[in-house]
Amino acid sequence: MERHSAICCLSISVVGNYSGHLAVCGGLPILVGPPQAPYPFSCEVQTLPPAAAKSAPHTKYLRTAVGSEESRRELMHNTVQPLLRIDDLAHLSGVPSRTIRFYNTEGLLPIPIMQGRVAYYNQEHLLVLNLIKEFKEQQNLPLEVIKQLLEIRAHHGDIQMNLALKQRLLRPLTSGGQEVKLTKEELIQQAGVTGEQIEELAHQGLLFPLEIEGATLFTGDDALLLQLYQRLEQLGLPVALPALIRFQLRQLARSERAAFEQHVFARWRESGMPIEQQTRQFEEILTLTDTLISVLHRKLLYQM
Repeated sequence: MERHSAICCLSISVVGNYSGHLAVCGGLPILVGPPQAPYPFSCEVQTLPPAAAKSAPHTKYLRTAVGSEESRRELMHNTVQPLLRIDDLAHLSGVPSRTIRFYNTEGLLPIPIMQGRVAYYNQEHLLVLNLIKEFKEQQNLPLEVIKQLLEIRAHHGDIQMNLALKQRLLRPLTSGGQEVKLTKEELIQQAGVTGEQIEELAHQGLLFPLEIEGATLFTGDDALLLQLYQRLEQLGLPVALPALIRFQLRQLARSERAAFEQHVFARWRESGMPIEQQTRQFEEILTLTDTLISVLHRKLLYQM
């Protein structure tokens, strides 16, 4: 009769002394000796034939060495998060296997989980792959920037990564490290609008021109705002909506300014914080409040 074997893992909490314990595993009664610690232990049972046991997807979890706290945590973790071969990961993510291997060599993905010579992946790898796809397809970010964002996520979490991405997207257009300044004619050419449209938007306070040495100049922010207004109009929304949003945000900005004066600026002055550090903290506060406004806005909008 062919002997079939597999690993059976039991977890027993020991109270008092006893000489044995009768357990049932795989439908068979097993006499188990007293364990040395309240961790899983291994026992031989007659279940799957060797070939089937090797191919069973759960076997790699059950064959984990047991008897220590570290191996117990690993076993529990892997049981919750099934491991995937690279072809399975490619199927679930829609990313070709060769591209996944390339991301591995570039350090974009967490290190695969090695069992022997076979590399396995889990849900974290799938999540990172989906983030890379979103950054490339929706944000059109280069791989080097994506790598930086993923490093921020690995060390500081999702919130800091999202803040870094938002800061990048909201950063004014720059040239040679200096903020772009555009004349009205240059803005017309870049944005594809008429002079009358620019004048009307500026009159409504929806553009923010600067007066520099008697000349009226626009910035990269104005070019970005024009793109937003144009896209909203293409979707069928009137310019009155941005004007209303601007009015409401002006009230909010006054409340924010008062909070900064009362709780932030005074503390900076008392501590003698250098201006460079003040600038960094102020930018972080703005990014946090921008994100907060975005999330609350979506939540409230979907509740209506």
